[in-house]
Amino acid sequence: MKVFLTNTLAKWLKSIKVFGAFRFKMFYWFYRISGWHIRHREWDFVLDYLPPLAKWQTVTVLDVGCSRNLFCHELARRGYQVSGIDLEPYQDKFPGDFMLADIRQTWLCERDFVTCISVLEHIETGKEKALENMIKSLKIGGRLLLTIP
Repeated sequence: MKVFLTNTLAKWLKSIKVFGAFRFKMFYWFYRISGWHIRHREWDFVLDYLPPLAKWQTVTVLDVGCSRNLFCHELARRGYQVSGIDLEPYQDKFPGDFMLADIRQTWLCERDFVTCISVLEHIETGKEKALENMIKSLKIGGRLLLTIP
């Protein structure tokens, strides 16, 4: 019964026509309260490693595999300059620069952070090349924040 109710509520939430940071928060709290998905734990892990910003700071983040993800909206809300890369077009208006490309063949230089949340396990061939390009995308001293379920 709990699974049925949770799935029904998730479908209803997905049908609501709100986007951006509010939609991220809505799903974040739904996942956290219902225990339906582990995604909120991955988001918490990444957000714990991203420093709080002062208004004068410019910190860049590359979000890999972000086309079906709302995490970029939370990053933008927190003041980060967000770039995204994915094989599929973004589902909504991206809050920064979006590149329709393959991380195995492309990298974007000089980012402070690269986030890759539950994406690596979907890359069937060329995981090593994808990781190499994520690392190439970092500034010296930058951090790769990678999660897999």
